[in-house]
Amino acid sequence: MFDTKTWWQSRTIWLQLVAVLFAVLGPLGLLPHGLDQEDVISIIMAIVGIVTIVLRVCQTHAIAKPTAGVVADAAGKILAIGVSIALPVTMFGGLSACATTGSLTSTTATLERIDAIADRYASAKAFADIFLPFVSPDRATSIRLAGALVDRALAAARAAATTAQREAAIREAATAAANFRTIAGA
Repeated sequence: MFDTKTWWQSRTIWLQLVAVLFAVLGPLGLLPHGLDQEDVISIIMAIVGIVTIVLRVCQTHAIAKPTAGVVADAAGKILAIGVSIALPVTMFGGLSACATTGSLTSTTATLERIDAIADRYASAKAFADIFLPFVSPDRATSIRLAGALVDRALAAARAAATTAQREAAIREAATAAANFRTIAGA
C-alpha cells in the first residue's frame, strides 16, 4: 500500500457519497414513486456498509493529502456533478415531481386499504352486534376486546407518521379484523 491516489479516485468515498445522497433524498421524500422511502434507505445503507468493509479490506492505495491544484480540480468536478444533478431537477421538476405524485397516489391507495379493512370490520361488527346479547358473557367480552383491537389498529394506521409505521399498522389491522370475524363468527 505504497501507492497514493486522490480522494475522488477512492471507490469507498464515492460509495459513502451515494449513502449520503440516499440519506438526504429519503427523508425529503424525493425517491422515485413506488419505493418505500425507509426500506430503500435501510437497504442502501446496509449494502453501503458491507461494500465499504470489503473495499476497505481490499484497498491497495492510500489517499494522498490534497494540494492547492488538486483541491481546485476536485471542486470543479464536484460542481459539475452538482450542476448535472440540479439542472434536470429544476428544469423539469425532476424527482420531486415524481415523489409528490407518487406520494399522493401512495397515500390515496393506503387510505383506500384502511377504508376497505374498516368496511369489512364494520359489516362483521354489525352482524356480531345482533347476536352479542345472546352469547355467554365470556364470549361477549372476547368479541368486544377483539373489536377494541381492530379499532386501535385502524386508528394507529390512520395516525402513523411514516410509511413503515403505516404499513405495519395496516397489517395489524387486517389481522385484527380477521381475528374479530373468527371470534365473532361473522
